[in-house]
Amino acid sequence: MTQIGNLFAQRTESTSIWRMRWGKNRLVWVGIATELALIVVLLYLPVLQRLFGTAPFPLWNWLFLFAWAPLLLLADEVRKALGRRQVRGRVHASV
Repeated sequence: MTQIGNLFAQRTESTSIWRMRWGKNRLVWVGIATELALIVVLLYLPVLQRLFGTAPFPLWNWLFLFAWAPLLLLADEVRKALGRRQVRGRVHASV
C-alpha cells in the first residue's frame, strides 16, 4: 500500500497532489488494479495459498495496510509544502 501512496506522491517534485489530474495516466490505475488483484488472488485462492504458503488476511490487516497510503501522501504533501515555502523565501530574499 505504501508503494501505491508513493506512486502518487512522487509523480511531481514540488506540485501538490491535489493540483494534478488523477485520471491523466490510465495505465497507473490499471497497474494498481492489477497489483491489488494479484495480492487478493495470492491470499485467497486455495491453489495459490498452498503453492506460495500464504493465508487470508483478517479484515484488520487490510484496514491497517490501507491506512498507510494516505499517511505517506500526507507526509509527502507536508514535505512539498515546506519546499515550496523555502523556495518562496529565497525568491523574496533575493529581490
